[in-house]
Amino acid sequence: MSTQVSELLGSARFAAHAAAQEAELAEIADGLRAPESADRLRAARRLSALARAELSWMMLPVRAHFLAAGTREDLAEALRTDEVALRDALLIAIRNAYERYITHPMWQQDPVAATGGDADAAAWRAWMHPIAERLIAASAPTTRAEAAYLLALCEDPRAWDVYREVVAKRSGLLGHLELAILRCPDSRTPEVRNALLDLAARIAERHPRQAYTAESVRSALA
Repeated sequence: MSTQVSELLGSARFAAHAAAQEAELAEIADGLRAPESADRLRAARRLSALARAELSWMMLPVRAHFLAAGTREDLAEALRTDEVALRDALLIAIRNAYERYITHPMWQQDPVAATGGDADAAAWRAWMHPIAERLIAASAPTTRAEAAYLLALCEDPRAWDVYREVVAKRSGLLGHLELAILRCPDSRTPEVRNALLDLAARIAERHPRQAYTAESVRSALA
């Protein structure tokens, strides 16, 4: 750890910021258990915003929150809902947390985490995979797309079958597929690649407004 980072983590500024973040995260955890659906959705969206916030060492409390096994338990429980907006907000938070707070290379020198990066990532994949398997059967296309992304992060090739089905029915999810292609390249066979290229071509033909995204998909698969 550099002297600059060490000084930052020992500063009053960091202590105050960390205390504020920890208080917010505690409020979010309470909100996810709230009896009112509006309160649960508000908490999920706050968590999703934190998962997508600009990364810096000032975000160490958020990383520590996502590393905690109790957080995964709370998220799994909150996902046992039929409320599509709540479920999707939580899934977005989960995928961003995994990519940004669990596996992002900036945390390789994390002075706080008690476990190694590979162990943390493995624990998250083992936890995400059954959640994704359950939710790819959801009725909402947006939920299925988010669940497919988690499957792709877990290198489960079934992700691409789900994407082919939901994107064919809802062309607006083509950009979601593009992101998964860019971030999760390790579970695609040449046959899957060709099928996704064909899907992009069909979407562009049927929905001209998606032509630019379809071209981006083709570029991502090149």
